[in-house]
Amino acid sequence: TPYIDVVTNGVNTGWHGTANASPSQRVPTLAVINFLDLTFVNDTYIAFDNTAISARTNGSWTPSAAEILASGSIFVPNGTTWRKESRTDIYDRISFVNANGSETPRVYGAVWGRPIK
Repeated sequence: TPYIDVVTNGVNTGWHGTANASPSQRVPTLAVINFLDLTFVNDTYIAFDNTAISARTNGSWTPSAAEILASGSIFVPNGTTWRKESRTDIYDRISFVNANGSETPRVYGAVWGRPIK
């Protein structure tokens, strides 16, 4: 449709300028993530194209260091900022989980990539 209600259907939509006073558009989803700029609040395990696991936060199952490594989970300490400016290809997802069991991790920032054709 020519009109997109960005407020109601905000996922994958956006304004070209001032809200409610400029054209709206559908924003395609990313097919491949190529660049990252992420900041981590609290100790976190992160994994790319896999599910992150932690030695402390998996319920009754306690994975070994080898299992964490095999999952592709990377420990990232509180306050770390990643700016991955060299090209990488993440096709499925970015997953993160609490590393300490008592804190809620937050990862914020931006990702850039190539949209679905």
